[in-house]
Amino acid sequence: MQQFRGRDVVFCGMVKSVRDGVDQWRNKPYMLAQLEDYTDTYNLRLKNDDYVKFKQYFLTDIALMIRATVNEWSPRDEPGKKIYSLRLKVVYMLADVREKLVKSVDVSLNINQVSGELIESFERYTVNESGKILKFRIHDPESNMNLNLFSRNRQVLLTDEFINYLKDNPVFEFQLA
Repeated sequence: MQQFRGRDVVFCGMVKSVRDGVDQWRNKPYMLAQLEDYTDTYNLRLKNDDYVKFKQYFLTDIALMIRATVNEWSPRDEPGKKIYSLRLKVVYMLADVREKLVKSVDVSLNINQVSGELIESFERYTVNESGKILKFRIHDPESNMNLNLFSRNRQVLLTDEFINYLKDNPVFEFQLA
């Protein structure tokens, strides 16, 4: 964690075990949580404000995305020793991340590939309201110009079906923003 000192980090993992306890000297509650990802297992200790704000997310077998800051501090009795800790900023259930964090879908395509058939097939995934903002970047290779557009009256529902449609159609390059 030394290389991330003072920086924000984002990581995901599955909660494998949770244990609540009370600090015997200060009589304050804390939680020990074990997170597991594809590469390793990590132990987190939540105490003080982090415990109060985020304890409801740490349930066994729930996938989480965590944004935290890496802090460095030295114990009073060993001033030369450096200890690194995480200060949690935000915790999301991984299942909710796409809905909460993605604000728009940016689609790039070549002007020569735009057709009525393509527009009709794309339009099946649009809605009038309560969707994500839809932005287009149209590229004209002949004049080497790009045109940025956004849809004022149509939005898109960010479903697995729509994302698969964009992935499977080589005409589109897309980015979730």
